[in-house]
Amino acid sequence: MARIYEDEKQVLRDKLENCEAIAWDTCHKIYVIMDEVELELMRGYGYTSIVLAKDVKSDVLFDVVLDWYDRACPLRFITAVSGGSEFFGIVEQR
Repeated sequence: MARIYEDEKQVLRDKLENCEAIAWDTCHKIYVIMDEVELELMRGYGYTSIVLAKDVKSDVLFDVVLDWYDRACPLRFITAVSGGSEFFGIVEQR
């Protein structure tokens, strides 16, 4: 099983402090959604595994992302996304 390195965990924590939500396709795509535009796009794409940042603390978001990562298929990655086209890799596929 691929692990998440400490420097990646810190970047993830930093992104989660300012995000709108997190989303998972229940396979391998885990997104940290940075704005409302992207949140609406994810809903439009049919994502149902979405946790809104306003509903929980960032440490809970962190734990959920780690759980999703553990359960995801081997092609998994974690990416921050905003505006529908700006992607920032947090944990790349490996």
